[in-house]
This record gives sequence, C-alpha cells and structure tokens, in this order.
Amino acid sequence: MEIIADYGLGKTFAAKQKEPGIAGSVKAVLSPRFKDVEAVRNVSFSIDEGEAIAFIGANGAGKSTKVLLHPTTGEAVVLGIVPWRDRQQI
Repeated sequence: MEIIADYGLGKTFAAKQKEPGIAGSVKAVLSPRFKDVEAVRNVSFSIDEGEAIAFIGANGAGKSTKVLLHPTTGEAVVLGIVPWRDRQQI
C-alpha cells in the first residue's frame, strides 16, 4: 500500500541580491532586488508501507526543503492527505 506519493515537486525561493560593501547594503535595504533560486526541481517518488528511505545529499541540496515546505509546483499525498493543506490531520 502506498503511504507517501510525491509527483513533480519543486520549490523556488526569491533570494535577495546584495552588492558588496556598505553602499551595497544600503542599496539592498532601500531598493531590494531579488533572484529566483530553484531549491528542488521535479522530485517524484512513492513509498510503500514497510519501506524505509533516506535522503542523502550535500548541504544546501534541498533535503529539508523537499520534506518541510509547501512546494511551488507538484503534489504530495501522505496517507491520503495533502500535508500543507491539512496540517492538523497530519
């Protein structure tokens, strides 16, 4: 029986851009610029009852992002529940 199913999950963040030095810091506060950073792209998998998995990767690879945050794209279902829509049930 499928316990967790993820389909095409992705997460993009708007990261603030800053130029070096004090002038860059002031500029970033007064007129911030942002760049989209893709943390996770097109992750799909399913886990059946009784299976054990591990997320392995370097720091900044998107492991926690995949597990903890509301995705920008895709869908996930845990025991028939969408985690970020029905947090109380989870």
